[in-house]
Amino acid sequence: MRPDTSAAVGKFDHRALLALIADGTLPTSPAPLKKKRNDKMNRTSVTVSVNEDLCVGNAMCRAIAPNTFVAMPNGKSTVAKDNFDDSELLFEAADTCPVAAIHVASTEQ
Repeated sequence: MRPDTSAAVGKFDHRALLALIADGTLPTSPAPLKKKRNDKMNRTSVTVSVNEDLCVGNAMCRAIAPNTFVAMPNGKSTVAKDNFDDSELLFEAADTCPVAAIHVASTEQ
């Protein structure tokens, strides 16, 4: 008999993720960066922040922008001292955050 999982809606299923990685559906490492660390993108700079109270630690931001987001000991994400990822990746990371804990603002230089 299967256990009642109706109360587990929204919980992360690690076994399902591992199965997707094993069959090649998901990559095991992030995509290569599109730009080098010191390149500027269209004279636009961005500021990035993570609301650590909202963060649930699903690590999508770290997979998308690994040079910008790092894990804290509690598993939640925070912004590295120096963020070197392309601004496109930062906006993508913010868009994929399931709890909207990432704030990215662009400023013209």
